[in-house]
Amino acid sequence: MPIDPKADTMALWSREEPTDPKFTKAFTRGGGFRGTAINPTYVRKRLTHAFGPVGLGWGVEVLADDVVPGAPVHDGQGRLVGNESVQRTRIRFWYHPAGCAANDDGVLAPRGPRAVTEQVGQTTYVTWRRGKNGEAGRFDTDEEAWKKSLTDALTKAASEVGIGADVHLGLFDDSKYVNDRTRDAEAEQGATDGAARLADAQEARDNAYKLLERLEEVHDSDAYGSAVTAALQLRPALLRLGLQGELERLRAATEEAKRRVRKAAA
Repeated sequence: MPIDPKADTMALWSREEPTDPKFTKAFTRGGGFRGTAINPTYVRKRLTHAFGPVGLGWGVEVLADDVVPGAPVHDGQGRLVGNESVQRTRIRFWYHPAGCAANDDGVLAPRGPRAVTEQVGQTTYVTWRRGKNGEAGRFDTDEEAWKKSLTDALTKAASEVGIGADVHLGLFDDSKYVNDRTRDAEAEQGATDGAARLADAQEARDNAYKLLERLEEVHDSDAYGSAVTAALQLRPALLRLGLQGELERLRAATEEAKRRVRKAAA
């Protein structure tokens, strides 16, 4: 049965599935296994973008963790030396499918009910390193095992809502898909950044115009000092956004307000 990506039940998955190749890395494991790893911070950023801040729109509860024996290790005479070990972490991943939104007071709050799923992550904790050039072998311990297992479990849980699903589906094995995703991701980010810059510029202009009106009403030193402080706080944004005209008008209005205050005090 074909999967309709535009079905109502697929809306979240279809929105979150595409992965930006910039945040992935190819890897090779023992036995020649190859795959693609997703940057774990990028996964958390995607979760925050989809559902809201961690602890509010989504979160993780560790249900259990343990260490279990791994592969047995034998010496040259076939005698058991010991075992490698594996660290496992089981988590409950919760999230609000409808995400978060600001309420009437401007406070961010979850929308709709919470959804829950569980996952398990694992990492080799103790590994046997064979000796080279006649040296004895040794056991190595990975002190990062618990963190890696938690990351593994979270990445798997995120894939259940679509985040990074194209990687897990094996689509990143196709170089054409990766090239297309790279191009699309750059275009999408460029459009988003452009829209955000336009919104920032409009907000900065609006604040500049309000400050200009405020400066026109300044006739005493207290009001002047407060307006100058506001102008200094606004200046970095105007410079960053290239709003030279607004900067010049504020400078002229500030000088005019200064003259009025001095004249009133004389």
